[in-house]
Amino acid sequence: MSKSESDRVRQLFDLSGRVAIITGGAGLLGYHHGAILAAAGAHVVLLDLPATEPASRAVQIAAAHGVECLGLTTDITNEASVSDARG
Repeated sequence: MSKSESDRVRQLFDLSGRVAIITGGAGLLGYHHGAILAAAGAHVVLLDLPATEPASRAVQIAAAHGVECLGLTTDITNEASVSDARG
């Protein structure tokens, strides 16, 4: 997404100061959902399984959109894993 496209998204859908949590966030669709939410100004949390490396995908989104982005290894089918993600 170009800078002008990102600016247009922010004008239409300003999510500045909001937090978006995306399960399956390091996969193809989750990553792109996170990127568009970040383009709108949201701070993004990507939750996904270890093999998908959510932390590295979060770095990519943060670098591209200048917002805070966190990638956490989480198995949403496991209650303890979700509790750990909540910190």
